[in-house]
Amino acid sequence: MDTAGLIGHQEKFPEGHEGPTLADLWPDNRIVAAVVGLNPAPKSVEAGHYYQELAARRQLLRVAEAGMLNPEDAPFLDDAARQYGIAFTNIV
Repeated sequence: MDTAGLIGHQEKFPEGHEGPTLADLWPDNRIVAAVVGLNPAPKSVEAGHYYQELAARRQLLRVAEAGMLNPEDAPFLDDAARQYGIAFTNIV
């Protein structure tokens, strides 16, 4: 797949669709939880990272407050969560 011009976790839609979407984001080791969304928000796709909208970021910060991830471990919360075994995917 041609990845030219893609940033973060962006990937191209299958043939016949335009624009990027977000790739599934799976931890390298064990999975302790999976966050399943319906469609990635345009702001998230543009940034190349999951949950960039204000309300969604707040939800991930609550996960951090519960001790399930450390937001200081990576520049983006999805990357920090992935280090703690949290996966991200979308149905569409």
